[in-house]
Amino acid sequence: MSLENESRYGDAFCRGMIEGMYREMLPLAWSGQKIRAEALIYGVDDRLASTATAITPAADALEFGTRFTKMRGVITDVMESETDRAAFIASLGLSRLDPVVQSRRMSNRMPLGELAVRTAVRATVWDSVRLFFRMVR
Repeated sequence: MSLENESRYGDAFCRGMIEGMYREMLPLAWSGQKIRAEALIYGVDDRLASTATAITPAADALEFGTRFTKMRGVITDVMESETDRAAFIASLGLSRLDPVVQSRRMSNRMPLGELAVRTAVRATVWDSVRLFFRMVR
């Protein structure tokens, strides 16, 4: 990635976009607004596509998409680990305790809301990879 694009669209930018999505999405998911939370998750793909089209040359746009997808995968893995999830949520500045962790202590079953959010996040990772490769073609 060129030096100019690196400073503007580098890892910090990717992480900021993803963390911003989680900052908005988690309170909605916690309050039972699953449809709005999933809409935010899918909205990140639109932002990814519009940002990638603004980046020139195409090789830098491709690298941006790769970095974004990799960063989203790393954060998704963090959200799937109970101990790492609590630290990540605290780093986002969210003060509410994660109800998923609390409910997991009482039962080994995964709550339906958590399953829906995890599935949506995984699906968007693959959708964004496909979208990005279609864009670059």
